[in-house]
Amino acid sequence: MQPPSRSRQLYRQLLALFAASTLVTAIVVALALAIPFYQRDKAHLEETLLHRAENRALLVEEHLNKLAYVAMQISSRTTARRQLEAFLDHRIDLEQLQTTTIPILADAQHRIPDILGISRLGPEGKSLVQVGMK
Repeated sequence: MQPPSRSRQLYRQLLALFAASTLVTAIVVALALAIPFYQRDKAHLEETLLHRAENRALLVEEHLNKLAYVAMQISSRTTARRQLEAFLDHRIDLEQLQTTTIPILADAQHRIPDILGISRLGPEGKSLVQVGMK
């Protein structure tokens, strides 16, 4: 076999150099295109995540407001509150408290479908009156 001629060697070196430069150019172009797309998509995903978190916070806040309103409605039942005060002052017994308070709390429970049960607690946290689920 004959050793490759000088022009043949030069041709192969030029071809290798051309292939390497084409590869480097392709990588640079790909990065130049991919980086802005990545940054734009990253910013979009961050905005979407922030929007979802804000929506979730609004939903939770609205639910808490609704629960506070329901609790206020139940606790503001004047007759039931007065009966509890009378029981705590030992003017009525537990049976009288339950007899007068259960219908009032049952009415409150039926008016608000989200309520599964209502409990009136004494000062020590003991359940005095229970309506609905425990």
